[in-house]
Amino acid sequence: MMEGSASGSLPLDMRSDMEVCMSDRLVPSRGTCGQVSQMKLDRDENWAPRNEYHEVLSQNVLGKESLANVKVLSYKHKPQRQEVGQNDLRVLYSCNRDGSAKSRPKTERVVPQSALKVLDAPGLLDDFYSHPVDWSPRNVVAVALSETVFLFDAASGKTEKLLTLSAGAVTTLRWTGEGIHLSVGTSLGEVQIWDGSEQRQVRSLRGHGGRVGSLAWHDHMLSSGAADAEIHQHDVRARDHLAARLTGAHTDLVCGLDYSSDGVLASGGNDNVVCIWQNALQREPQHTLTEHRAAVKAVRWCPWQRNVLATGGGKGGRPGG
Repeated sequence: MMEGSASGSLPLDMRSDMEVCMSDRLVPSRGTCGQVSQMKLDRDENWAPRNEYHEVLSQNVLGKESLANVKVLSYKHKPQRQEVGQNDLRVLYSCNRDGSAKSRPKTERVVPQSALKVLDAPGLLDDFYSHPVDWSPRNVVAVALSETVFLFDAASGKTEKLLTLSAGAVTTLRWTGEGIHLSVGTSLGEVQIWDGSEQRQVRSLRGHGGRVGSLAWHDHMLSSGAADAEIHQHDVRARDHLAARLTGAHTDLVCGLDYSSDGVLASGGNDNVVCIWQNALQREPQHTLTEHRAAVKAVRWCPWQRNVLATGGGKGGRPGG
């Protein structure tokens, strides 16, 4: 009986170790422990003082923070003492705030007060419905001066003449997405495509019955709007380039065109109407907006929010979005 009871009970040495051990392997984060507190986590050493002599020895070695007074876990932000009549929620709010309110520095865009470069532009048409300037992704600016188109390299400051029409004037310019080819619309209804790097004409697209008022690219599709109130969709890869004619949506000059990143086409006209086309080959507009009171020439999709369209009208009009 004595042997059975002894075997069923724990040894005295093992029981004393479990009662005295101060280490804890379940502490979630040691970052809240101070240097003195971490000494309590070491197994089988650095015990708390057991008598007056141990207490005096601990204070002489560790200073005021003796092992008897420190805690393994301590809060970094200790709650403030609540005053009489103070709201309880205010105490909680003040304890959980990370110090005082830090004001973020405001980033302001610096607008230069003087022009970086001034280019002479004799022959620039004084025409509201023209688009004589376009900036390519390759940092090249195309400028139309009457019947002549010039290219200005903003990086090198070099200016070169690209073309001179034999008849008519240049009414609109538009670079492709990669900035290599330039589409040129004329007052005679012709659309030309030029290679800006090689400075040579690639194609000539005809079909409009009036001046070209706007151009827009989406991949291999080139859209052109003209005074005949039509939008022509040109597939520049095919010999028979005219893929579709969008008619009936506008009743006057189409003077604004732009594609979204998803291929949605927006068109603005001199009839104060904005049309949204789901794709280049859609025969009927998906939406028709009639809030403008003047010709809608400025049409641009937002580059970071694909469903946001900004439109601007002429004199007497109001911007839309």
